[in-house]
Amino acid sequence: MPCFFGKGGSPLEETIEWTPAMSVGVPLLDEQHQRIVSIINYLVAAKGPRISADAVDVALVQLRRFVDEHFRDEELILEECGYPALAEHRQEHREYRARLAEHSRRALGGEELMSDELVHFVREWWEGHILGEDRKYCAFLSSTDAKSRGSDSG
Repeated sequence: MPCFFGKGGSPLEETIEWTPAMSVGVPLLDEQHQRIVSIINYLVAAKGPRISADAVDVALVQLRRFVDEHFRDEELILEECGYPALAEHRQEHREYRARLAEHSRRALGGEELMSDELVHFVREWWEGHILGEDRKYCAFLSSTDAKSRGSDSG
């Protein structure tokens, strides 16, 4: 599996570079993935001293909101298309939401600063999810009309 996440120590090296290989072939889901990636890249940059704690808090709230929207839309498309591994996919989403909620609770409550652990978790989970779990449904969706369902992004 190609790695689109830098492994170096500087924030620039740790950001996610969106590439066509990350596309799931459904315009709405790809757009949502890109929005989430943008927030993750902002959080990577937030590890530096130039971004305020309030800005980080806003980014974490946005990330949780966009993730919830994306998971809802993705699960609806997969359900409408009869994706056979939907239950497992939903379980991955539930587990991510729980872990993100815990990290966010600690960060927003002042218990955890923008830690390497939080950024690493968010980056690595999305790498595994987009390039792993989401890739599993690509072939299935290409044989359905999911692309047309996901093309309404407004």
